[in-house]
Amino acid sequence: NAAGIAVDPRASLNRTGWTAGTGVEWAFASHWSAVVEYNYYDFGTTGLTLTDTTVGLTTVSFAGLRNTIQTGTVGVNYHF
Repeated sequence: NAAGIAVDPRASLNRTGWTAGTGVEWAFASHWSAVVEYNYYDFGTTGLTLTDTTVGLTTVSFAGLRNTIQTGTVGVNYHF
């Protein structure tokens, strides 16, 4: 680093959360279908502080970041 002090920041994080979704599938021909799906994933909020244990110096700190993902899927299926 710029000050010439060795730093060894470490972090560990396990996340749990929930998901909700919906979707539809439509058989439009023999052996063929179309699908549309939406999913919402929520993993809560995250706070993180990285501190070098050798000198007790906090190198990075942030709090309150929301962890969510929204996905959409569109597809065509062939059924054997």
